[in-house]
Amino acid sequence: MIFLINLPPPLHGMSYINAKLLQRAKDKGLDIHIVNTTPSDKTKISLVSKVLKHGFIFFDFLKALIKHSGNNKLYRPINGGKGQLIDIAYLVLSKIFKYDVYIHHHSYNYLNIKSKLFSIICFILSGKAKHIVLSADMKQKLSELYNIASKDIIVLSNIGFIDVDNSQKYIENIVKENIVISYMANVTLEKGIDIFIKTCQMIDNSNPNKYEFRIAGPIIDSNTRKLVDAFTSEFKNAYYVGPVYGEQKEEFLNASDIFYFPSKYKNEAEPLVLYEAASCGCLVIGSQVGSMRDAIAHISGESFPLTIHSDEETISNFVRDVCNFICALDNNELYIRKRKSKQKFNDNRFANMDKIDNLLDCLKN
Repeated sequence: MIFLINLPPPLHGMSYINAKLLQRAKDKGLDIHIVNTTPSDKTKISLVSKVLKHGFIFFDFLKALIKHSGNNKLYRPINGGKGQLIDIAYLVLSKIFKYDVYIHHHSYNYLNIKSKLFSIICFILSGKAKHIVLSADMKQKLSELYNIASKDIIVLSNIGFIDVDNSQKYIENIVKENIVISYMANVTLEKGIDIFIKTCQMIDNSNPNKYEFRIAGPIIDSNTRKLVDAFTSEFKNAYYVGPVYGEQKEEFLNASDIFYFPSKYKNEAEPLVLYEAASCGCLVIGSQVGSMRDAIAHISGESFPLTIHSDEETISNFVRDVCNFICALDNNELYIRKRKSKQKFNDNRFANMDKIDNLLDCLKN
């Protein structure tokens, strides 16, 4: 079969999952022809370079289709926006060569509102494809917007792809004086940094110096930098630690008690960081954008009504509700919630690892 996938670098949510599924497939003995559709290992390249690179990739894909023509399968995680123009070209070729297509969905871009591009993809596939989605919510939206039969949709959470360091001892109790509330992402307004800061300010005003607030991740624009700098200057228990990767990321999450992610990003699907936080024993709190409501439920966290369509009043209510919830937690209850989050993460991770194996069995047969 053919894996037509974006592989890291650059590393992001979809390329991470692609690499993990590919490794699982190899471990199960699947005969796989890989066509890497990443145009460059850099996040930004010139238009001319991108067109030339895609031309070479397209030619490699055509050769792979010819080589493996017959009763064969194609696995393709599709793009979320204009990148679907490229997906259309790939899928037209795959149908000409009569491949069974498995589409993996990682974005809500075409699920928050009906997309003409994805409608074209559905027309090309003519109802003869399997769709892999991240949650029951994603399945429902895909079915309702594009009239895709439920039997052709497979729900597979990303939680089964999260690596866990079993050698690391999990600390159940908080040994610090302050409860640590953390945020880790690309630090942007879309990812909810302004809402995180508003909530932390309200929490600290109600309970001065009881909590510590930590922000991690890259900051690109100057306005966001000013917002974060103003917050950390005003509140001496607030810290910006910069981007964290690898062991530093694990240390950051292991030192956190509550992971708070109030994202309102329009393409948000199932952020891996939610599961990474739960794997480190954090109580996870967040919005209900994309598949986040289902994801947070998987790890016994708390999600509150906040979506990409929320107005200022809804955002204010969200901030108040999160503040009230956190302030009402005593230390003993927080210990219990942290422990439960870790256990539910493990349970659902193992359950979804079995689902991954079932999917690979379908691809193998």
